[in-house]
Amino acid sequence: MDVISNIGAGELIFILIIILLVMGPHRLPEISRMLGQTLRKFQETYQEFVSEFAEELHTVEETTKEVREGVQTLAKAVDLSGTPPRATTRATPMTKSTSKTEELPTHNPVPCEKAKEVSPADD
Repeated sequence: MDVISNIGAGELIFILIIILLVMGPHRLPEISRMLGQTLRKFQETYQEFVSEFAEELHTVEETTKEVREGVQTLAKAVDLSGTPPRATTRATPMTKSTSKTEELPTHNPVPCEKAKEVSPADD
């Protein structure tokens, strides 16, 4: 609706005159009625979207509040006991993989012809 608020009175009259010339005076009431119905449907759809969005936003805010309260309760429980909770599962030891795809590439011991060894003393 910002576009309509930017149109001045002179511009609106000019647009109406062009519409009157193009469509003719006998079709003007029919076009006005269709435009009004379209705008009304647009407003209804917009209001429905806004209300659904507001409901979902409210639900997300409530869930966030519940999660924060749960985290605070858990933090207080940990602070009261003085020790952090222990893990209930044990980590499994890592085993060496025998797969060829996971092996690291080997280093080529042949130096590049253009490479030059630079020591810190050369600087």
